[in-house]
Amino acid sequence: MSEHIKMPDIVPVLRILASGSQSVFAFPFPIFASEDMAVYFGTARQYSGFTISGAGNSHGGEVTFDVPPPAGTLVILERRMAFERLSDFLEGGDFSAAALNTELDFFVAGLQQVSRDQANMIRFPETENPSGIALPDRILRANKALGFDGDGNLSAVDLSGSMAAPDFTASAGGSVTRTSHDKFSDLLSIKDFGAVGDGTHNDTTAFQQAIAACDAVFVPSGTYLVTAPLSLGNGKSLIGCGDSSVIKTSNAISLIELGGSYATLKNLRLEGGNVGIKLMGQVGPCVQNSVSDLTIWQSQTGILLDGGSDTNKPVYWNNFARVLVAQPFVNGIHLKRSGAGDTPNANRFQQCRVYSLGATTSGAGLYV
Repeated sequence: MSEHIKMPDIVPVLRILASGSQSVFAFPFPIFASEDMAVYFGTARQYSGFTISGAGNSHGGEVTFDVPPPAGTLVILERRMAFERLSDFLEGGDFSAAALNTELDFFVAGLQQVSRDQANMIRFPETENPSGIALPDRILRANKALGFDGDGNLSAVDLSGSMAAPDFTASAGGSVTRTSHDKFSDLLSIKDFGAVGDGTHNDTTAFQQAIAACDAVFVPSGTYLVTAPLSLGNGKSLIGCGDSSVIKTSNAISLIELGGSYATLKNLRLEGGNVGIKLMGQVGPCVQNSVSDLTIWQSQTGILLDGGSDTNKPVYWNNFARVLVAQPFVNGIHLKRSGAGDTPNANRFQQCRVYSLGATTSGAGLYV
């Protein structure tokens, strides 16, 4: 009889600074399934490019990356579980010790997760009884800093005077005055996160950090080298300057992954990769994404829509407009179902072209 998993008293998170050569990272805490492991580079969560082993082992396991993370990257491995009941005890039925142990293990793991989340919170000392901990109303705290009054209670502090940011007023009728901070926050650039764009510097982490931190990210003119997939989640936007904003890779990866819904990808040139743009539901449906005004060059497959293995994560109602797939080596546009999920359907393609341009293409322009 195999030994049941044990739940030791340990914080279920590990932080390691990558050396640039290490590809295997051991974690000392147990997980029930590989889906319970969340992998981050800094604040950017990773969804592919690695394998997880050791599920069900009391002493933990290993995360093995296909490509070693760049030197200096903060690799974070965290057990992050959904809180749910996976079994139910029937009235008058057999009472399984293994099932009970598993449920109790889930409870302990959940409590450890909540305890870890709360450990990072800012808290009042146990010796104090604060008069109020609710934030001021939105209108009262706008353009103000969070501070404390003379009694040590929360207060919105006015930034007028030497700390006030310069105002910005658009030179057009009907414009209103805004702080420069508000203006600059409308759309952030990947260069605000350290991207270089010279075609040789690895800008992967800069992209991932920007996408994780902002809903709308701008890609200025330049050639940006990446070595891992760039994942756009729900409502995210990645917008460039057209063909002068180049994102390229020499690795066999999906260059851009749309795993959620209502994301926007436009005005970019994508080069290389196993897949230029991949749409497949990751944590939910992959619907109503917009892909427009792109060129995709020398990918094995330019655009891939994959229904996956879960019918609750369909690939529906996505829109593609004015997209050129040039020199694909396998397929230009490929719609498939890799597992038991639903077939991609109700997706719209307008003014999209596949052009071999002298390249040897083993598949088809459009393969369904």
